[in-house]
Amino acid sequence: MLPLLACLNCRYAKFLILRKKRSVSLSYAVAPLDIQFLWRTHTSMTATYRRDCQALMGRMLLNDGEDAGTIDRGMAGAWRFHYAETQKEWAQEYPSGGACKWCCRVV
Repeated sequence: MLPLLACLNCRYAKFLILRKKRSVSLSYAVAPLDIQFLWRTHTSMTATYRRDCQALMGRMLLNDGEDAGTIDRGMAGAWRFHYAETQKEWAQEYPSGGACKWCCRVV
């Protein structure tokens, strides 16, 4: 696997773990674009996604607000708030910024 893809894969896995560990404090997680890209790609492989979610989370993890309530897409302030909350939870869970062995910096 290419180093950049390995790093993105690592960040995506960390995001899923963050969703599992912080489901109460993180009512709606807004993923950064790199994670969102991998998440959408993963969900397009339905059987694989279902199996992986069951193994990692114990349940299916939905995207686009189905998982933890819906945010009105016209409310930019709500998206900024939830993105900021996600970033705060990420920083608490991964004090080093979430860097992995494949990258020397956070992408």
